[in-house]
Amino acid sequence: MKILAFDSTARAASVAVLEDGQLLGQYNIDNGFTHSELLLPMAENLLKSLGIDITEIGLFAAAVGPGSFTGVRIGAALVKGLAFGRDIPCVEVSTLEALAENMTGTVGCIIPVMDARRSQVYTATFSSNGEDTKVTVLAKKNYKNKNKGRKPDVRQLDFDSESQSKIVSFSEIEEDSVYEYTVE
Repeated sequence: MKILAFDSTARAASVAVLEDGQLLGQYNIDNGFTHSELLLPMAENLLKSLGIDITEIGLFAAAVGPGSFTGVRIGAALVKGLAFGRDIPCVEVSTLEALAENMTGTVGCIIPVMDARRSQVYTATFSSNGEDTKVTVLAKKNYKNKNKGRKPDVRQLDFDSESQSKIVSFSEIEEDSVYEYTVE
């Protein structure tokens, strides 16, 4: 089955075509235009370059974040519209899990990180045994923010670009192991 996938959760817009787990082609662009202007022409160009007609697509996929709230809505609306119009299924893909899946051949802990702007990042913790094709979300403590009456957990992270350590506080976004880190 051919899959047409869209990612509009970050600054760059991405479109990819996959078949039976193999990437057939991808198109990434970061030129300052909004994703609503880019995604459909990108998909059309990618399908044309691969010699694939839209009628050959059996599944649509959209990255659902974390990431830009507007970008997530654009991608989800586009995929739902395409899928509804052709009466074929669509699926959601966690952006962080998709990043972690790139490392499934690695044994150990996988921690993808995305820029959340304003000196923050989105991240989650996964594990891989190096053999399975899926990563496993690790169970972790729920970090509570100051508004819930608990002191936030504070860790030391080293940033290579600044050659010094920064203190980072954790504030809970969701209960599915996705956390927002604020640089103080």
